[in-house]
Amino acid sequence: MLKLVVGFFFLFLLNANAQFTQTVVSITGLVSDSEANKELSGWVILKNPDGKILTKARANGKYFITGLKPGEQYILEVQIQGYFQYNFDLNVPNTDKYQEISRDFAMKPMVEGAKIRFSVIPFDIKNTKLRDGAGVYLDEYVKILRANPRAEFAIEVYPENQSNSNNLEFTKKRAEELKNYFVQNKIKTEIEIKPNQEIDVNNPPPSGKQAKGKRYKGSIYLVVNKL
Repeated sequence: MLKLVVGFFFLFLLNANAQFTQTVVSITGLVSDSEANKELSGWVILKNPDGKILTKARANGKYFITGLKPGEQYILEVQIQGYFQYNFDLNVPNTDKYQEISRDFAMKPMVEGAKIRFSVIPFDIKNTKLRDGAGVYLDEYVKILRANPRAEFAIEVYPENQSNSNNLEFTKKRAEELKNYFVQNKIKTEIEIKPNQEIDVNNPPPSGKQAKGKRYKGSIYLVVNKL
């Protein structure tokens, strides 16, 4: 009786696995300019985790790729002439039914002087050492640097306090900390540091009292120095 139950369970697993294998998943979305809000033409390339190209789809504003397998991992590489190349890690959910994933890409123009502002400051207030878990926020910028090895970049850092005479040293240490992080992540792109004494006029501290967890921490930009 026990052998019969075990055998039935084994057949059930085989059938379930076969069902997942036969199921396909698709991914679709829009590719647009992050600033001009216009659709872009180029290529969206599907790779395996080792970087081998599996297929590529032409993007004319919208793209569509099918044939993805449930439970598998992939890399989506977006190539648009004149824009930062972007790589996106894709984990396909396990499913036994056809599923269509939606993922849009807002591309940043790749021109000298272009700035990408860090959406999350990876430092605690008044601190120049990366906080625990900062890699989660910095992974996006590692991918940008890795995908654009021919460009030269700068890390531009602005202080969090207007009146501190030590701002230049403070922002220099933050910039060096970020540069070291990128080097440790095998980024070989040329990176300059640009510390600042004065507050960022394009992103000044908000007026009024701030919540404790949302205090102003200055600004950080990844800047294109040379293409």
